[in-house]
Amino acid sequence: MSGYGGLIIHVDGQKWNWFSETKDGTVIQFLMEFDNLSWVDFIKKLLGAADEEMPCFPKPNIDFTKKEELVLPEKNKICKQFIENPEQMLKHLLTEESSQ
Repeated sequence: MSGYGGLIIHVDGQKWNWFSETKDGTVIQFLMEFDNLSWVDFIKKLLGAADEEMPCFPKPNIDFTKKEELVLPEKNKICKQFIENPEQMLKHLLTEESSQ
């Protein structure tokens, strides 16, 4: 782009680099930078909404000081096999991948 010293937009359109400004990012970050908008202002512009139209939700009533036991979900079969014998699982995965 003329006048933007070293701005490169990648072929897939998903990433950009602006070397003279040492900035880069995704499509959304590019549009925010190009229009000089904050995240909130960008979303407002994207939605075409004015300040008074933006929904405002009350903060949830959560007691973050209350400590509870962390309960993790049960591991699935593949995870258990990988933990029990990682070398065998890696060999299996690599063999399966190379056969496709």
